[in-house]
Amino acid sequence: MLERFKSLFKDMPAIIKGSGSELFDADDPRLAAAALLIHIMTVDGEKHTKERQRLEQILIQSYGIKGSEVVRFITKAENANREMIDFSVFTDVLNQHFNEDEKRDFIRLMWEMVYADGDLHENEDCIMWRITDLMGIKEPELSIAQKAAKSNDI
Repeated sequence: MLERFKSLFKDMPAIIKGSGSELFDADDPRLAAAALLIHIMTVDGEKHTKERQRLEQILIQSYGIKGSEVVRFITKAENANREMIDFSVFTDVLNQHFNEDEKRDFIRLMWEMVYADGDLHENEDCIMWRITDLMGIKEPELSIAQKAAKSNDI
């Protein structure tokens, strides 16, 4: 199932390059997903090397983004995260592009990001509930994804 999720992003249109920078459409699910991953990574107010490394791994494995493109992609996603008014901006994009299995796979990736630093902060927990609600993921699936991510050797 996770392999199918990864292939979804690899099958997306290639990153458009223009004048040395990447352009991402506002409804690009890669950007929406990365911005939400960055948000959950930073919501506890602490920066951890493990979280940044896990983010880069996810982007490389799920999106096929390599080398210096990862840094540019993260910068663009960080900007999108800063400009975000409401999670629904990103979850609407994901809901348009993801089927139910892909949504659950993405929620598991978000939980992996939460646990990348070894702790569950109450802000992270609240954000996860909000995002999963906006994506139509109900409590049993949320708990299953959380337990799977928590027990995963990241």
